[in-house]
Amino acid sequence: MPEELPVIEFVTHEYFVNTPLCNGIDTVEKPCAIRAIYNDLNPGVIQIDEKFKDNIDGYMKSIIVHEMVHYLQDLSGRWDDMYKLEGVLLCQERSFRQREAYMAQDKYAEDVHNRRRLLKRNYDDCGWR
Repeated sequence: MPEELPVIEFVTHEYFVNTPLCNGIDTVEKPCAIRAIYNDLNPGVIQIDEKFKDNIDGYMKSIIVHEMVHYLQDLSGRWDDMYKLEGVLLCQERSFRQREAYMAQDKYAEDVHNRRRLLKRNYDDCGWR
């Protein structure tokens, strides 16, 4: 158990749209589907889309579990120095971190909500797409 829990911060959907994850795009054809992030450049903070502030259902809880894994990965020190290049995780390490977080998210969904594979995920060698 970590000594401190991460801070949960609610931010506007526009905030997510303007991150590199959505690259400023949020249209009907290509919606920005980010609901929460743990940003390595803002350690100790999980940011959640404010439109879910009063509606943290089972699916959103599974997303928070996913982001908690990233928080714990950060605390573990496994990624310090060895895998960072100018503050950015290298492609393969980022992919591994995502796989580990999605496994925990799926396990939570299965154990708590009797659901498997909430999302279809396709991995390439360098992450999630």
